[in-house]
Amino acid sequence: MFKLIHRLPSNYRSIVTIEKHSKKYLSDVAHQPFFKKRSQIIDGKAISNKILSDLKCDIDDWINLGNRRPQLTAVIIGDHPASELYLKNKSRAAAICGITTNIVRCPKTISQRELLNIINELNSDDTVDAILVQLPCPPHINEKTVFNTISVSKDVDGFNSVNIANLTLHDHGIVPCTALAVNSILQELDIPKTCLEAVVVGCSRYIGLPIFLALHNYHNLGNISNSSRNITLTICNEYTPRTTLNHCLQRSDIIISAVGKPGLIKGDSIKPGAVVIDVGITMVSESEAEKDKFVGDVEFEKARDIASHITPVPGGVGPVTVAMLMANTFHCAVLRKNRKLELDQANSMTED
Repeated sequence: MFKLIHRLPSNYRSIVTIEKHSKKYLSDVAHQPFFKKRSQIIDGKAISNKILSDLKCDIDDWINLGNRRPQLTAVIIGDHPASELYLKNKSRAAAICGITTNIVRCPKTISQRELLNIINELNSDDTVDAILVQLPCPPHINEKTVFNTISVSKDVDGFNSVNIANLTLHDHGIVPCTALAVNSILQELDIPKTCLEAVVVGCSRYIGLPIFLALHNYHNLGNISNSSRNITLTICNEYTPRTTLNHCLQRSDIIISAVGKPGLIKGDSIKPGAVVIDVGITMVSESEAEKDKFVGDVEFEKARDIASHITPVPGGVGPVTVAMLMANTFHCAVLRKNRKLELDQANSMTED
């Protein structure tokens, strides 16, 4: 069975063995103790670049062993500008680390049956390691059905119900990229082994819930866990009463917001010295004279004076999520290779 020594942070774990990193990628080069009052902006682009650089080394080793390059196929429906931008960023990251990409473009009028047929063709194509369906889908497309049609071992986003269940059950599977990104960012900080509290605001099927489960899932995801870090986890959402939400925020050492509602996390509601990970992203326009811009869930300017570490939007979680998509693509390629080896071995035993 092929096993690869991988250089990604230890939260990315499967049949690929992970080698932990201890380097810090913060905007302030000087290392500061955890929970110091002075805020540091976490540089997601620096973390992403390091992950992609190390991943390239591993893929080069993979190629030198006689394997083909990992291949990611993205399916995009319609011509949504944001989707095009996201695909461009993903293609750029793939090129950096040596992953080949293919884009299947579908009209926004495509029927669900036609889309599922395309996915099934990709499932049976042995040259395709990983399949991505770019969100959002048109209203007439059932996203859950689409993701559950993608082969579990090619489900690079980790959105298939089986992969979500595997995460819930502490079982090996493909973990959603944003959850991996949050875990990677947290591992760059010197979190002490003390009794900490963390709150995840947002419980969506593909973002908030997987983040919560990944923090809880110490069996697969390494250092950030109830086992090794004694973290007490709470989950809230945008409908949580403000008094209850504020109470959770004021007592939490780690705050992760993944709702997509600007201003949801008030700066004065944050516990002094907390780590704030802002996953939410919304495009807003303050005036007709100003260009649209992306903002997170957190009141950034107020929060940065209170938090010890904080991710910006953009430039925080987003770049790391794209890097983890590439890591998952390589994961899928290793799964394909191992399935082939197992099948060849089974056929050999049958012939004997």
